[in-house]
Amino acid sequence: MQINSDKKILLKIKNGDIASFERLFREYYQNLCNYVFSIIKDMDTSEEIIQDLFFNIWEKHEQLSINSSIKAYLFRSAYNNTISYLRHEAVVNRHFNEIKANSVIAQPDAFETFKVFELNEALNKAINELPKRYKQIFIMNRFEGMKYIEIAEKLSISVKTVEAAISKSLKILRNKLKNLINKN
Repeated sequence: MQINSDKKILLKIKNGDIASFERLFREYYQNLCNYVFSIIKDMDTSEEIIQDLFFNIWEKHEQLSINSSIKAYLFRSAYNNTISYLRHEAVVNRHFNEIKANSVIAQPDAFETFKVFELNEALNKAINELPKRYKQIFIMNRFEGMKYIEIAEKLSISVKTVEAAISKSLKILRNKLKNLINKN
């Protein structure tokens, strides 16, 4: 894209033009995934990082302010998000290794087993109570392992609609399971 067309596309996206946003997504998605993959060597995680990047762009599209080319902005954002992901993973791994080194692995007792069973039952019930479309999209993503773009293509909806359904489903599930989790 050229600078003038970059400005036009940014203005359209800023004004809520989903078609322009989807064109931008389609144009850069695969190249950005490949770029992130070259850093972390995990395509699933690369796709998640880029999906999150585009989700955040759309979520804040009204405040969007890009002073460089769209391409430069997207690749810089992808790099920054990848570095943040790697830092987070390093912290998680460090804590996991510390816990592993300082604890004895014990067999779960009957109470712990029951708590897990109870939580699974509550989760299944909460998922079944989701609105039909949310439930379908949530199951396709979380249990069938489908990416947002795959779900969007299969259901003939936009990626943004899939993202919104997953986000709303997670919010509903968190609210329904909040009491059970706090109790345990």
